[in-house]
Amino acid sequence: MSRRGFGNPRSGGGGHRDAKQLSRNKSRFARLDPDIQSRYDDLDDEPAVPVRASLTTTSTRGRGGSSGNNPFSRSTQSVANTGVRNADIVFKCRAVGAAKKIDGKWLIKQLNQKVENFKPLLWDENTRGDFEWYVRDEDIASAIKANNRRIIHKETGTRVELVYARVPAPWMALKRTEVEIIHKVVDKRYNAEARLLNLSEFHADEEFTSKDMLMNLTKGNVMLTVLDHIDDKYGNIVSLSLANNRLRHLDYASALVSIAKFVKELDLSHNHITAEKDLEKFSGLPVEKLFFEGNPVVETFTQKSAYISYIHKTFPRCYLMDGVEVEPLVTGPEVNINEVMPFRAGYYPNAQIRVLVEQFVMSFFELYDGKDGQRTRRSLHNAYDSDASTFTLTVKNLSGSNFQRHHNDDCYRQYAQLSHNVLEQEHFSRNRAARQARGAMDIAVALSKLPTTHHMKETFIVDVYMLTNELLGFTVQGLFLDGDLTQEPSPNYFSRSFLVSPRENDSVAVLSDQLFISTASVERLEKFKKLYDQSIVNGAAVEQISAVQIAQIGVNGIGFDGAPPPETRKAMTDAMCQFSGMIAPYSEKCLADCNWNFDFACAKFTEIKASIPIEAFAQ
Repeated sequence: MSRRGFGNPRSGGGGHRDAKQLSRNKSRFARLDPDIQSRYDDLDDEPAVPVRASLTTTSTRGRGGSSGNNPFSRSTQSVANTGVRNADIVFKCRAVGAAKKIDGKWLIKQLNQKVENFKPLLWDENTRGDFEWYVRDEDIASAIKANNRRIIHKETGTRVELVYARVPAPWMALKRTEVEIIHKVVDKRYNAEARLLNLSEFHADEEFTSKDMLMNLTKGNVMLTVLDHIDDKYGNIVSLSLANNRLRHLDYASALVSIAKFVKELDLSHNHITAEKDLEKFSGLPVEKLFFEGNPVVETFTQKSAYISYIHKTFPRCYLMDGVEVEPLVTGPEVNINEVMPFRAGYYPNAQIRVLVEQFVMSFFELYDGKDGQRTRRSLHNAYDSDASTFTLTVKNLSGSNFQRHHNDDCYRQYAQLSHNVLEQEHFSRNRAARQARGAMDIAVALSKLPTTHHMKETFIVDVYMLTNELLGFTVQGLFLDGDLTQEPSPNYFSRSFLVSPRENDSVAVLSDQLFISTASVERLEKFKKLYDQSIVNGAAVEQISAVQIAQIGVNGIGFDGAPPPETRKAMTDAMCQFSGMIAPYSEKCLADCNWNFDFACAKFTEIKASIPIEAFAQ
């Protein structure tokens, strides 16, 4: 999508008037109507906790509730003087003393794995060294409390102490009519075809200006109302613009990390962001294109390299910054499963199975996807048992969803020619044999005839459903694109079940591959998003694995990565150990990453030696 598709750059910094002029206007309007005065004070998104509120109000997530005229303020004293009588009741959680001992990102990840639908608001560190955040659901707060001292940081031995308290929300509830108008504005700014949500100059929308409503995204309650609506309807967006909104802080907006998990293009340009740490609050979004010009913090960087490093600290896969192509910090398949594996970790019986399954999934879809996928899929014959393997495909709308035609008739026709649906046996019984591929070569040919695809790995949910001495079964489900990928087609849903058996050299052979495909209607996307949010609870992820353990478990566990015979591989690994000084698992991994090209591996080692962890080298 082009840069032009985002907000209007002509407004520059959003048209802020100087403080003196604003003060004069505010006083003039206040003389006419005292209630108007407070509406001009709420132009900042930094929270201030109200000290007086109705404790009988239950949490409505910003939908309904009586409204008041008292604004947010950066000063707690000003709130104490005016009072906030229409704040919701929320739950303030604390990790006592944790900020002194562990990293906040690590704790967020642990809570994500243990608490369903964990969506922290206003995550921060207080002066006592506690991590603090808010949640709006008491069940979630109780689930957090239930993990008190059960989360252990192995390096420091810290048992995280978790507590929570009921408090008035640091934002005011909006009127129901205001919420409805905000929803209407968000709805009309959504582009379903491009999966883009354009919230640039949100406050200037005619729906607001025609009714003299001040609905700035700098207001916490407005931002949260928008985020709630995104969570309900538009969690699948891949492009988002927040340009020209006068944002100085991203405290409330940071909830996007838990809501819009697929955003790859983000426009934060022409806001008022001054602190470097604010951008880090978006860490976790898979952003590849970022527009950040027009923020004061950008002017603090005098060298291009420093600015690129700053952006890559939060978005390591970003290759387009402010319209200029740069070299991304991270490319290709992920290696560190615990930190950057793009899909959701479901149930795994042990660490070895986890590494085997996840590396298989990544490598399988690397060959399956892309514009040359119909050619590279033929290499997948090495993944299947030569004689005993089978592949079946079913294309059908899932029960309960409204009928939605596939976006590309040619793609659907290719699927239908091979589709086998046990619910419609009469239709398929006449040529059932033609709808099932048997043996590695036949399967590779069948796969090569299917449409070009791009699987959205960040949407994958992976679970192991069977483990015996002879068989391992696991499922992969998620969203994918097919057909002419240049046209940005609508996503489809898939579920793929693999049944594999062990073979020599720590590899596996696929015995059964069952692929199910369905169109992804809005209803289906909403259901899948709920499933995605719940997947961490339904599947207890195994303990964290270090990079050394990953290397020791085995690098070439999938068996079709072009590795040489075991004797040659061992000789090359020994030679790399001697050349580099690294231990065998890391030397083998270095060679595997370089496709077993010894000269290239040596050159690559020399290039990145300074960044290799110390545990990779022999003591």
